Amino acid sequence: MLSLTSAPLSLAPTAVMGRASAPKMSFADEFTFDSKPWSSSEIKDKAGLEALAKKLNPTVGLWDPLGIAETSPETIGWFRHAEIKHGRVAMAAFVGYCVQSNGIHFPWNIQGWQGTPVVSFADIAAAGGPADQWDALSTPAKLQILGVIGFLEMWSETSVVLKADGQEHYVRGGKPGY
Repeated sequence: MLSLTSAPLSLAPTAVMGRASAPKMSFADEFTFDSKPWSSSEIKDKAGLEALAKKLNPTVGLWDPLGIAETSPETIGWFRHAEIKHGRVAMAAFVGYCVQSNGIHFPWNIQGWQGTPVVSFADIAAAGGPADQWDALSTPAKLQILGVIGFLEMWSETSVVLKADGQEHYVRGGKPGY
């Protein structure tokens, strides 16, 4: 087996490659905190999406193979909101996966009152990885998790709740991602 320590002792010639100049990564000239197009509700058409894409990624610009930019402002708002929401869910899921994979859990019991068998979070964590832990949950526990997610989804889409916060629904001109 080749050892890493024998590499400097070898007699094979090596070519010295010149390093290409690195691009300058400075936000001082082109980026300000005053204009935040990604948090505004003004992007409702193809021109707005093109301007946003060019500002955020000047190399690629707008890449729209599905033709979403050609649709109505409501559809654009729906897709922008869905992208923000799914990004947030993915970040939370990644943190949850890392926490579960490292065996971190709550110190109390999940169930064990009114005659039900005692099941602690440690019992679920001992099942293995996150997929095995999901399989170790009882069906009522899984339904409870899915029910809470469904309730939160419904609550975030309710116009009455948004109006109480002084917001408008994202397909009616409100801010996507609120």
